[in-house]
Amino acid sequence: STVAHTRNFFMAFMVLAPLLVLLSGVIAYHAGRRRQAEADARASEARFRGLFDFAPDAIVIVDRSGCITLINAQAEKWFGYARSELLGQRVEKLVPERFRERHPINRQHYLANPIAQPMGTGLELHGRRNDGSEFPVEISLSPLETDQGLLVISIIRDISVRKQAEEAQRQIRSRYQKLVNNLPV
Repeated sequence: STVAHTRNFFMAFMVLAPLLVLLSGVIAYHAGRRRQAEADARASEARFRGLFDFAPDAIVIVDRSGCITLINAQAEKWFGYARSELLGQRVEKLVPERFRERHPINRQHYLANPIAQPMGTGLELHGRRNDGSEFPVEISLSPLETDQGLLVISIIRDISVRKQAEEAQRQIRSRYQKLVNNLPV
């Protein structure tokens, strides 16, 4: 009887040992795949962060309610706020006082038909810095559907230099026109 139990135990071991080895291999394979997927996700996040933070334009991402969910380094620099001062705040914080009341209405109109488009075509747009000063901007909007709902990506370009160049050209044309108008011929 002891020999029979030993033989049965040995047979069970011979059957179960390969199954345990196979199961261990499957677990190790999936654990390795998970570690690789996590490493790939971290690398992808790092690439995204690099592209996002070093973009030449300011990027401000808001949710449906107008709360800022993400900004890049250029937005911090141009608007004069630390990231922590803007995250969770209403985007109107970056809008000059004279436009703040109307901005939520404009946002709702955009959300009714969210498509990639420039904002305020034909209008003079301005951003508001932390110190209250303003600067001229161009803004492009793009919707992004996520698991958390619709987000709106705002790409903001500071056009101060272009506006200064346009003003200089206008002054030169004006002087030239005065010169031509005052010629005796």
